[in-house]
Amino acid sequence: LKKKILISLLALSMFTGISSNAYAAKHEELYNLATQQKTQYLTELEKYVNIDSGSTYEKGLKEYQEILINRLKDLGAQVAYKEVKKPQAGYNIQATFTGQGKGSVLMLIHADTVFAAGTAAQRPFKVEGNYAYGPGVSDAKGGMVLALNSVELLNKINFKDYGKLTILINPDEERSSLESRDFIKEVAKTHQYTLCFEPGIHGDKVMNWRKGIGRLTMEVKGRNAHAGIAPQDGRNATVELAHQILQLRNLGDSKKMTTVNWTLLDKTKTPVNVIPDYAWAQADVRLMYNDEYERIMKDAQKIVAKNLIPETSVNLSMFQGRPPFTKNDKTDKMIAIMQNIYKEELGRELGVEGSGGGSDANYAAIVGSTAMDGLGPVGYRDHAPDEHIDLETVVPRMYLTARIIMELGK
Repeated sequence: LKKKILISLLALSMFTGISSNAYAAKHEELYNLATQQKTQYLTELEKYVNIDSGSTYEKGLKEYQEILINRLKDLGAQVAYKEVKKPQAGYNIQATFTGQGKGSVLMLIHADTVFAAGTAAQRPFKVEGNYAYGPGVSDAKGGMVLALNSVELLNKINFKDYGKLTILINPDEERSSLESRDFIKEVAKTHQYTLCFEPGIHGDKVMNWRKGIGRLTMEVKGRNAHAGIAPQDGRNATVELAHQILQLRNLGDSKKMTTVNWTLLDKTKTPVNVIPDYAWAQADVRLMYNDEYERIMKDAQKIVAKNLIPETSVNLSMFQGRPPFTKNDKTDKMIAIMQNIYKEELGRELGVEGSGGGSDANYAAIVGSTAMDGLGPVGYRDHAPDEHIDLETVVPRMYLTARIIMELGK
């Protein structure tokens, strides 16, 4: 049995290009430094959480990101940054460390939160027991501090056995990274591996896939008429919209994990006594395979050709947001290495699952970088007033991050 296990581990390391040293005993110096680093982690996290950095709050985002720029320079990185276009705010930051190894690793993390200016003053950072609370503490300032401190750990043990290590920080992830996604893809193309520091999942899990996100919009045009005197002269866009939604309710494909859910409805603000000439609806689209966008549109166009109300017209359009980060063998094998580090070196179980929500890892995966997500501390209640992280997962995940970079770098 032992021989079979050894053969399996060697085969796995050969496939991924990762050294079988990943299954060695715990790196005691690294672990002790990670344990000592937790005090600095908390100090740094408190500072960041108490700065409002909503996606369009220019003052707070720039204040926060300028602190990050200086922090990256202090770590020894070559730092470049560029301001994004309004209405977004802040910078796309690229920090590069050059080593003597071969592997190239990209660390992805975002600086923006969903919270409005003034939230940090109302609900400042606090620690209660094993949990830290505050706006953005989980999504994703906890991951930001973890990523930075993991690199500091590598500096402390003088580890430079990687070819290139890059930290990319963007300011608009909560807005689908519309002003940074091309930049993310461009950088990811030049890196073999991508580690994304969104919060870990309950049960100490990381993510090996994420769905792509789209929006299917339907507009219906009809004709106004007096609802009491001459309703027969109108062409009711609202009724036609309802008819089309019922026809389109089965656009998803459970076998391919595609969902299409009509979630938003609207019409022109015509008075109640007017037959409406316009109505609008939008569906949330989630998919695992990029070609599903085309399939959905093709099927939908055929279906809406069947009108209920004569002389109404229906127009469909698809917005493609994040592409899917599809489950794949390369990501699963990389995570298997991490699971063995976690178990053999720390005695902990690292779980894995996917997510119906997207992140910047999707952009890295779609251009061919072997990506994984959820490497930040385990988080709870993201975007809610009681958002928090489990501080017991900080040291193990800081250690894990440093160790996987060591293996990927070699």
